[in-house]
Amino acid sequence: MQTPESLEGPEYKSMLIEEAVNQKLYDEQKTYNLLGRVILISSLLLVFFVLWGVFSFFTT
Repeated sequence: MQTPESLEGPEYKSMLIEEAVNQKLYDEQKTYNLLGRVILISSLLLVFFVLWGVFSFFTT
């Protein structure tokens, strides 16, 4: 890794932009992973409660 002093203006700027883009993509990926988990868990809970309701409806 080069130090900022050894880099010229445009090179350093493009490196900073690249890092910022990578960080933004990483943050978005984390957000989508979290959203996916929330949707998965809530849908599993929904299925569980629906099945429980159907089961208790037919057993009473």
